[in-house]
Amino acid sequence: MKQAVDFCLDTLNDGGASTIADRASAYVTDKSWDALVKQHRRKGCDDLAKLARRILLGKEQIHDFLGRSAGSFMGFLGRPRIERVFVQEVVSRIPLPIDVKLSAAARACRSRGSMSASLEVRILPTAHA
Repeated sequence: MKQAVDFCLDTLNDGGASTIADRASAYVTDKSWDALVKQHRRKGCDDLAKLARRILLGKEQIHDFLGRSAGSFMGFLGRPRIERVFVQEVVSRIPLPIDVKLSAAARACRSRGSMSASLEVRILPTAHA
């Protein structure tokens, strides 16, 4: 709790971008930090947003594939079309163990992109010094 209060006070006193930069630099190497500062561009945020969308699209495609496969298998067994469609819908909506990881990866990309967008380039180089 004290860390959260300290963070809020630092944010109010020094500004959000400076506080985030100070805190983030404690968790990354100088090389990584310098690369972030050097490559900080709006395009990087867009790339992370695209990656997040692709991860979620991939998750949806996995579900669609499994649903279509189950429906096709029911067709192979000679079941009526209504059963095939029903099985396809049900199977495509079954939660998979990998869903949680894919959703977390997409959220991480979005969070990282949001953080990058919120940091000002002119503040970053001095914050790590």
